[in-house]
Amino acid sequence: MEEDRCDNEMEVFNARVHEDEMIISIEEYKTMKEQIKCLKSKDEEQFKLRQRIRDENLELKSENIQLKTENQTLKKGIINFVRVLGG
Repeated sequence: MEEDRCDNEMEVFNARVHEDEMIISIEEYKTMKEQIKCLKSKDEEQFKLRQRIRDENLELKSENIQLKTENQTLKKGIINFVRVLGG
C-alpha cells in the first residue's frame, strides 16, 4: 500500500504540464484563494475611494467655474460703476 501511494505521487509529480499550467498543493491553493479574496476587497475599496475623489473633484471644478463667473460679473460691475462715476 505504501509503495502504491509513492507510485501515485510520482505519477502526479511526473505529469505533463503545459506552459500555462502548474501543479500546486491544496494548502497553496487555499492560501492563494485567500490572498485573491483580500486583494479583491482592497481593489473594491480603492475603486470606491477613486470614485469619491473623482466626484469631489468634479464638484470642486463646478464650484470653481461658478465662482469665476461670479468674479467676472463683479469685476464688470465694478468697472461699469467706476465709469459711471467718471473714472
